[in-house]
Amino acid sequence: WDDDRKASAFVTARDDQVMLFSGNLHASMSNEFRTGLSHELQLSMLMFDGLAEHGIVYQTDPSSSYFDFSQDRLAVDYLQFPRQTLAFRNGDCDDLSVLYSALLEAVGVPAAFITTPGHIFVGVWLNTTEDEARRTFLFPDDLIYTDSGEVWLPVEVTALRGTFLEAWSLGARQWREAD
Repeated sequence: WDDDRKASAFVTARDDQVMLFSGNLHASMSNEFRTGLSHELQLSMLMFDGLAEHGIVYQTDPSSSYFDFSQDRLAVDYLQFPRQTLAFRNGDCDDLSVLYSALLEAVGVPAAFITTPGHIFVGVWLNTTEDEARRTFLFPDDLIYTDSGEVWLPVEVTALRGTFLEAWSLGARQWREAD
C-alpha cells in the first residue's frame, strides 16, 4: 500500500447487505443496551460478536497477504468489499477490518484503521473524554488518546475466535508495541 487510507474506499456502510446485517444485530439487542456504559462500546462489542456468530473467520489470503503487500509500495493487494466477506465468511486482516468498520459506521459509530508494519486493524471512536475514560475503564492504557482529545478503542478483528475483550487487549498491545 502506498497509502493505507485507500482501504477506506472499500468501507461501504450503506451497502444493503451491510445495513441488513448490522441492522438485524442492532435490533436484536436494542432492548438490552445498558445505561452508564458507552453506547459506542456496546455496539462495537455487538458487531464483533455478530461476526463471530455468523461464522466469519480470519484466513490469510494466499496470493496477496496484507503483510507481503504492505512491504511493497507498488504492489496491489486484493481487498474484498464487506458484502463479499459476509458471503465468503472469511478474510484476511484488511478484509475483516473493512467489514468491521462498515458495520460500525452503518450503526453510527465512527471507525478508523490502525496500521502497524505489515498489519491493519480497527479503532472504534468512543464518545468520551480522556479524563472520563481514565475514570471509567479498568485498563485505560488500553485505549488510544489523540492530541485533539478523542478516545479510540483498538480492536484486533482477526481474533474472532476469542472474546471481544481479548481482541481489544490484543489490539492495545499491538498499538503500544508499534508506537
